[in-house]
Amino acid sequence: MTLVHKPATPVSRPAATLAGLVAATLALAGCFDESSPTPVPVEGGAPGTGIHPEDLPRSPKYPLERRTVIERSPLGNVAAAKNLLWDGDFEWSSPFADQYGWFEPPANPTLSDIVIGPACKSGVKCARLKKNSDVIGVGVGSATLGLSASMWVRFEGEDNGVAPSCSDAQAYVVDGGLFEDRDDDVELAPTSEEPDDSGWCQLAGAMAARKNKPYLVVVNDANVPMLLDDVVLLAVEEPSSLPPATPLVPEALTAKQQARLDRARGAIATNRRPVARPGAAAREAYERDVARRGAR
Repeated sequence: MTLVHKPATPVSRPAATLAGLVAATLALAGCFDESSPTPVPVEGGAPGTGIHPEDLPRSPKYPLERRTVIERSPLGNVAAAKNLLWDGDFEWSSPFADQYGWFEPPANPTLSDIVIGPACKSGVKCARLKKNSDVIGVGVGSATLGLSASMWVRFEGEDNGVAPSCSDAQAYVVDGGLFEDRDDDVELAPTSEEPDDSGWCQLAGAMAARKNKPYLVVVNDANVPMLLDDVVLLAVEEPSSLPPATPLVPEALTAKQQARLDRARGAIATNRRPVARPGAAAREAYERDVARRGAR
């Protein structure tokens, strides 16, 4: 629209105040147009001419965006209908669940940091791993079909000005060690050394059929937090399109890797049996207060 300036007619102060309010209200009502950005007048140009903000140079840090619309299923990645993980998208994860699909070493039967919102890769919930920490997912194996596993991670922030690379995340599929006839432990590799345009890294790999229950160990080796989402474990009837997972050779493991895997197996042994979930802080404070009063 075009705004035309006209000289004001002299009026008394109260009338001028009222006229000014009315004029300002009408101008505001007419200037906001949701269909296009408000034109910016060109200095010295003809009346009514202008340029749009799209034509002005802008810093990449402040792109011109009115809004971003994201469509997400609250059920997560529903395309992976036969996911062998109990909750690969963390949509059903709850610290109050009797059965839980993820836990934290050494013995936490729940995850301590669940993220809700558009920062996640799939659905509306995902997990956050603190720096230099790990989590374990509980899966179901297949004795006759090979498996393919994949997951997505995204680092939050930089370490002394340097962004972590995809190799700062590690993922393993391990045997819990319940039976003497054990499956081989394997490592999933990043499909790219650098994150994609949205900052996410994929770790993936294919492996042979496994007789025992598989556990996924996900490690954040960076000094910044890391989001984890869209974890998928599938039984595949045909050769997988994913690269083969790397078998772990005990003699080739670093001391840090060996410590991680030993810690994970200890946590698996602890959480394989029923574990009392953490009590509510308010309830524990109340019981301490009752005990203190009774001791008087």
